[in-house]
Amino acid sequence: MKKIIFSILAITVIAFMGCSKNNKETTNLKDGSVLIEIPAGSFSMGSNENDDEKPVHTVYLDKYYIGKYEVTVGQFKKFCNATGTTMPEQPNWNTGDNYPVVLVSWDDAKAYCAWAGLRLPTEAEWEKAARGTDGRKYPWGNEWNSSKCYSGEKGDNENNTSPVGSLPTGVSPYGAYDMAGNVWEWCNDWYDEKYYSSSPSNNPTGPSTGEFPVLRGGSFSDAQVEIRIYTRYLGCTFDKLENVGFRVAKTKDATTQEDIPPAQKVSKTKAAAIQEDIPPAQKVTKAKFTKIQEGMSYAQVVKIIGAEGEVMSSSKVEGIPGVMASITTKMYMWQNTDGSNMNAMFQNNKLMSKAQFGLE
Repeated sequence: MKKIIFSILAITVIAFMGCSKNNKETTNLKDGSVLIEIPAGSFSMGSNENDDEKPVHTVYLDKYYIGKYEVTVGQFKKFCNATGTTMPEQPNWNTGDNYPVVLVSWDDAKAYCAWAGLRLPTEAEWEKAARGTDGRKYPWGNEWNSSKCYSGEKGDNENNTSPVGSLPTGVSPYGAYDMAGNVWEWCNDWYDEKYYSSSPSNNPTGPSTGEFPVLRGGSFSDAQVEIRIYTRYLGCTFDKLENVGFRVAKTKDATTQEDIPPAQKVSKTKAAAIQEDIPPAQKVTKAKFTKIQEGMSYAQVVKIIGAEGEVMSSSKVEGIPGVMASITTKMYMWQNTDGSNMNAMFQNNKLMSKAQFGLE
């Protein structure tokens, strides 16, 4: 008899932020990145201050998602362990798992994104997420305030990084943290000093070729002028620096039931067929699997999954171990003793589909 662990880990697939902006968030299951939805629309990009920031121009972007935080040391370790990549040795002041990973090249960042099913943000996506639509100079507004970011002018950070998300007062209009200071962030675009003079007004992705990718945001070691939202910088694709990291982005796609057109949603028949693609060692017994049907509640599913083994959890609803209250769409995971993971997605306390996601 297999012992089944029904995890109390409830991965919120779609949730709402606690801030007043109410921007939608989604969690990427592969690497745990929290992504903020940036709605479609126009914003003012650039400035009239430095030549490579000119001219100020209006850019329209389709809806996309961007990392709420910079990619952390802990997340990059997971990528390295999964892919056999060598983990870059972090400075002794940047070793905590919740610190932004540094000493990663542009190539490293792109490899991580490919593994996670994500990508680097374009330069335009990065600036809109940091700036919003009112043309501000810093994520928090137009007035410099060294207490709202980790820069070379903060004075009390000993010239090094801080854990991601440490300064909520410096958050961007959409709720992204550390878009000013902490570490420079790689963008997907090639750098071109004169690109703004000829860039497309809709969804620009940078020059088609180039030698140096764009860096944005400034870092813990930089002066105020480098922390401006619209400051543009560049680096070599192979540069690995102590003040450079990255955050992820994602194009809108059908990854949650809310995003899937009705005609494409998983039916009972298709959901059952998914089991055929799962290696035998990872299958839940067919007898149990076929008992789980769309529309069942958490409690009903737990009773089936736990019927052949012990269910362990510290959370209870209606006396059923492992069940947590459902307000938004959530992913619940149970794990077999052979190490395989099975998942069930619920909405409004009703099972929507079944799938094996290969979580590590």
